[in-house]
Amino acid sequence: MKKIYFTMMVLLGLLPLTSKGQAQKIQLGASGGLTVPFVDFADAVQSGIGGSLIFKYFATEHIALGGNVGYYKFPGRELDFGLGFGGLQISPDVNIIPVNATAEWFIGRSETLRPRLGVDMGVYFVGNNGEDAENKAYFGFSPVIGSGYRISEKVELFADTKFNVILTKEQEDIPTTSYLSVNVGVMVNIGK
Repeated sequence: MKKIYFTMMVLLGLLPLTSKGQAQKIQLGASGGLTVPFVDFADAVQSGIGGSLIFKYFATEHIALGGNVGYYKFPGRELDFGLGFGGLQISPDVNIIPVNATAEWFIGRSETLRPRLGVDMGVYFVGNNGEDAENKAYFGFSPVIGSGYRISEKVELFADTKFNVILTKEQEDIPTTSYLSVNVGVMVNIGK
């Protein structure tokens, strides 16, 4: 928890370091996408869907800091008997709620096409709908690669890919948790 607090404080501390000559912008947006589980997590769940609400503050023309809150649902694995009646669910559905700070670096000078690299890090609330359902909080991070396309001065469409890694400790009740999410969304400029 101390690591999470320290990371959030460092990111928030960078906000005042902006140049007063720079146009300061705030973006709000939303995204949705598909998720693919990896390693042990893939043994317990199937591919899922989800989305995020996003906030960004442009510290400079090429650096944005902010945060996002999401919700992703992974259906549990089923054992299919091949009789056309469906299957027997052998693992519970898993829900993940990431609450992350984000930092992005926008590459290039184009005003229309805006490729970017970034990282999200923060708390991931992981829960299931099994008999002993409970939510647990874990630290996690995700490298991000994506690009946006400005369709007007105020609106940008984007797509990104995130590889989410959640540092779970209790291996017996929740498997190692990593998943790839492919998202599309829209951002709206609120500031100048």
